[in-house]
Amino acid sequence: MGVAPQPGGRRGLAVDFFVARRRRCPGIASFSLLDLASQAPSANITLFMGGSTKAHKLVQVESLLPYLSHAPMEPMNCEAHVRADGCDVGVGTQGQTQALKQTAQITGLDSEQIQIHTTYLGGGFGRRVKTDFLEEAVELSKASGKPVKVIWKGEEDIQYDAYRTGNSHRITGALNERGRLLAWSHKVAAPSIIATLAPQAPPVDGPAVTGITN
Repeated sequence: MGVAPQPGGRRGLAVDFFVARRRRCPGIASFSLLDLASQAPSANITLFMGGSTKAHKLVQVESLLPYLSHAPMEPMNCEAHVRADGCDVGVGTQGQTQALKQTAQITGLDSEQIQIHTTYLGGGFGRRVKTDFLEEAVELSKASGKPVKVIWKGEEDIQYDAYRTGNSHRITGALNERGRLLAWSHKVAAPSIIATLAPQAPPVDGPAVTGITN
């Protein structure tokens, strides 16, 4: 069975869905919250080189970056074969340990009975740290008792992506009479990326300030 017939088979399924109780994404309002957060001294990163008191000119820029899909070239996909005595998973993943952990949790197998075969990513950008598509393949293979290959369509990959978080930036540069930079302040407000992966997230989210601190 190729990839093309799969959407037709999915449309033929009789599925009962329920709406989970969760907080609604505030949409545009979230940018207002980020913008306010970037103005709070306790909620952002500020880097100074010194010399701002001698500035001839201050240049200020504010920027709001939206929530964005990772949009890798290759959509999410995974192969899984769950058996009574073991499980093989073929997947492009950036988190082999988490993939092994989730597979063991779903199958009830010991980690020694599971083989994670890591393929080329086809584009990761952090998206393939998540294991939702892997869990889908493992669950289907366990339920059917057969090898299963899950391939998301491009539209599904965009719609159900683990979006890169929106963030707010406030940048101030102090220049002398010749236009040379004397001081630089860069304040960032963003939801934590690390907190979605590790319960004990550090107070400063490294990925949120990458390129600023170094």
